[in-house]
Amino acid sequence: MPYGDLLPDLYGNALVTQKDLPAKNPQLVDRFRGALLKGLAYSIEHPEESGQILKKYQPTQDAAVAAAEVALMLPYVRPTDGPVGRSDEFRVARTIQLLVEAGAIPESSVTSKDLVAGS
Repeated sequence: MPYGDLLPDLYGNALVTQKDLPAKNPQLVDRFRGALLKGLAYSIEHPEESGQILKKYQPTQDAAVAAAEVALMLPYVRPTDGPVGRSDEFRVARTIQLLVEAGAIPESSVTSKDLVAGS
């Protein structure tokens, strides 16, 4: 079930780090984020190759199914209003609100400003 049809504001995955690491070692954070997003962008641009790579390392995975899943990720990974990896503070706030409402995290335990770089 594509949860984005029912809850379009949610993020499926996010890159997180220790709160003090960006200040302590910003070059490391920038290099890691850049490499990760470069790989993610390549994978969604080449879903068939991504499926084959997954099959190589996870032999029980069907490469065609994996390729189809990667292709389905495209609109979630590459938003129409920004680059791969762009975080939107409103969407992060909405995700937090839904987690609070579901009882998954306590109210006021975290804010979008705690999670979105540059906020």
